[in-house]
Amino acid sequence: NAGWASACLGFTKKVEISQSLSDALMPTQADDEDDHDQQLYNALWMAHHYLVLDQRPSFSFTFDFLRDDKINGRFEEHSLRLHVEEKEQLILLGLLQDF
Repeated sequence: NAGWASACLGFTKKVEISQSLSDALMPTQADDEDDHDQQLYNALWMAHHYLVLDQRPSFSFTFDFLRDDKINGRFEEHSLRLHVEEKEQLILLGLLQDF
């Protein structure tokens, strides 16, 4: 459930996040929990952005983000293929293979 961020981003329906997406955004040993929350917020922002622009009930997009590798002192690039489905009273967000 993404209730903590969905209202401030402009979602008018309940948003549910797949477990696999949440796991993919989980911080590594060198990250902190704020990194996970920030990446989830960014993915939600992009999903809302595309929902407003495209106004389609279902679509996929690529979510690129950087993860700070504090052990090696550099940023690592990550890319996830996400899918959004808008139902009557619910919006589902997850990895493409979740659907």
